[in-house]
Amino acid sequence: MRAGIGVAKGGEEVKEPRYDELGATTLKRISNSTHRTFAMCAERYWLLQDVEERATTMALAIGSAVAKGVEFDNRGKIGRENARSLGQLLEISESYFAALVEESEHAASVWEVERARDDAVAAMRCYLAEISPKVLHVVATEKSFRARIGHGIELVGRMDTVCDAEVRDIKTGRRWRDEDAHRSLQLTDYDLLFEAEYETRPRVLWIDSVYRVSGGWRARAIPTHRSQGQRARFVESVRRTVASIESGAQHAAPEGAWWCSREYCPVWQRCRVRGWD
Repeated sequence: MRAGIGVAKGGEEVKEPRYDELGATTLKRISNSTHRTFAMCAERYWLLQDVEERATTMALAIGSAVAKGVEFDNRGKIGRENARSLGQLLEISESYFAALVEESEHAASVWEVERARDDAVAAMRCYLAEISPKVLHVVATEKSFRARIGHGIELVGRMDTVCDAEVRDIKTGRRWRDEDAHRSLQLTDYDLLFEAEYETRPRVLWIDSVYRVSGGWRARAIPTHRSQGQRARFVESVRRTVASIESGAQHAAPEGAWWCSREYCPVWQRCRVRGWD
């Protein structure tokens, strides 16, 4: 489903409508992925609304494949009957990568796809060796949450890993620094969603960064927390995003932004700002 503002009426589960279907008296539902995408680049956001089939890049497909493997690894920690072997988890990531690339629009060559498939398996192997042993007391994986944050807005999201009083998010590709984790909009979103579900704040928020190095992959887990000030600023930024989407606002990614590139933007070839570079 394309990311967007959805409409909630009486707590019903509803599909996310197009924006001209938003009613003035309904609760406006926005996903954390929509908020992040629009904040990074409105041009990317609007182009994704017009893509008929799923769009990806090899870097994004690697990240999705690792996330799928992490999900199955976590399932085995929740219930031993769901445990998978190392080989099975690597196969899950590889198969998911292949299916995603097959079903998605992308601009990669056959050679680039093959190399990325090998990278997806290598990145998953790295996660299992360096991060997974530290992920303990898992209570949920890929769990959906929601929180009403005022201004007639409901925030919805899905968390990679929920442990006992902790939330973890997997990031694959570029190396995350401590300051990146401290500024992450997604973790602030998770802090709010966790509190809405469990009526307490998470003790720690983690970025599990799996990143490419010369000759292979490495990983590190970065702990962080959120202040009340960060939470308040996040809620205000969500409010502004909802208003901007409803008004049809346009803006491009900042010059030099890492996500504004052929490697990380799934609609790079369609971009009217920089996609032809």
